[in-house]
Amino acid sequence: MSHKTQTCKNIVFDKLLMELAQLNDGDEMDIEIHEGGALTLRPIRRREIYFDPVLMQLAELKPGDELDVDIDDTGNLKLTPVRLGPTREMITQAIKSTMKDYTQTMKQLA
Repeated sequence: MSHKTQTCKNIVFDKLLMELAQLNDGDEMDIEIHEGGALTLRPIRRREIYFDPVLMQLAELKPGDELDVDIDDTGNLKLTPVRLGPTREMITQAIKSTMKDYTQTMKQLA
């Protein structure tokens, strides 16, 4: 069993989308990811932005993902998934699996 490290992807929205969604630099937001992959951004002032499953797939997001939200100095909205590293149990299992494979390989070479 092998595990690969995932890197964080960002979603950056241009100024036009920010204007259409009536979002401003510094706005605070609640973010919800729905079954089927739709993403809802809900500004604290209760305006919402919905994203379809295709955008969710492009951003490699899934329901339940935590997102860090930032609006940069040019007015672009940036969403960064918070990716946690592997658990201690996952690492232990990967090591055990690797050692088992290594042992079998060494026996075959002997």
